[in-house]
Amino acid sequence: MRSLTTYDEDIEAALTAMGHGRDAAPERKLVLMGHSTGGLTVSLWTAHNQERVAGLVLNSPWLEFQPREAVRKIMEPGIRVQSALVPRSQLVNLDRGLYARAISARFDGEWDYDVAWRPDAGWRATPAWLAAIFRGQDQVARGLGIEVPVLVLLSTRSTIPTRWSEDMKSTDSVLDVVGIARRVPDVGSLTTLVRIAGGLHDVILSAEPVREQVWRETRRWFRGYVATRD
Repeated sequence: MRSLTTYDEDIEAALTAMGHGRDAAPERKLVLMGHSTGGLTVSLWTAHNQERVAGLVLNSPWLEFQPREAVRKIMEPGIRVQSALVPRSQLVNLDRGLYARAISARFDGEWDYDVAWRPDAGWRATPAWLAAIFRGQDQVARGLGIEVPVLVLLSTRSTIPTRWSEDMKSTDSVLDVVGIARRVPDVGSLTTLVRIAGGLHDVILSAEPVREQVWRETRRWFRGYVATRD
């Protein structure tokens, strides 16, 4: 994959199945939710399809690289060269399975899921894909201009995933939450940032009291900004 717009095909297919295709005239409002890389791609899609969207929820969206913009700009030229020469080669995988340990019921977490869809060590990225991520994050840095209400749910803390720590059961061990939080105003003109104490990278997979807070804040945002919106 060389462009994040490739994901638009999946988004459009899902919306068509829901009755929200391009030619549809749905009665129900459309609120999109994206997590991590999905949060980046759905933000880019929304920026070009705002007339179809009533609200956008971003769950720990990958709006900036870790550790932040400076490293992205240093790495991008080399990744761009690799993308042109060996686009489908595999980059070094830095995922040691620590996040999986925090969420999987097979380890220290509480969730059962298909490891064929989410392997313990994640997926090895390609230069072409990572170059596309960098271009998408650069678009965010320049400003997406989204005018519909946006809710961003983000943990209060990150843990560097070098070795296992009990903190990984109550922090984001994938992204740099400080760098992500700084990018939130670049998404749009009406953004609400909610920092979740005890939140994991996927805040909805956090411990039950934490995810109950996630749902409370999401309901409050929806009632305040989406349900009453013309």
